[in-house]
Amino acid sequence: MRINRNVNLLVLVLSASLTAVVYGQQNQANSLAYAADEANVPDAIAKVKSGKFVHVELIAKAGAVEAVPVLKEQVVRTQDPIVKAKIANALVRLGTC
Repeated sequence: MRINRNVNLLVLVLSASLTAVVYGQQNQANSLAYAADEANVPDAIAKVKSGKFVHVELIAKAGAVEAVPVLKEQVVRTQDPIVKAKIANALVRLGTC
C-alpha cells in the first residue's frame, strides 16, 4: 500500500509540474504575440503610465515617440535599476537623448 501511495503522489506532482510548464509556455506565447502587434502600442503606453513596464520594448520598436513624456516621467520615478536601463534604452532608441 505504501508504494501505491508514493506512486500516486509522484503522479500528482508530475501532473502539477507539467500543467505549470504548459501554462507558462502559453502565457509566453500570448505575450510574444502581443508584443509583435503594433496595434497594442497605445495599450503598452497606458501600462507604462500606470507603472507596468513589461512592454517598453514594444514602444521602442514601434518608434512611438508619443510615449516619450511618459517614459521620461517613469524613468525618474522608478527605483529599479534594470527598469531604468530599459526605459533609458527606449528613450535613446526613440531619439530623445
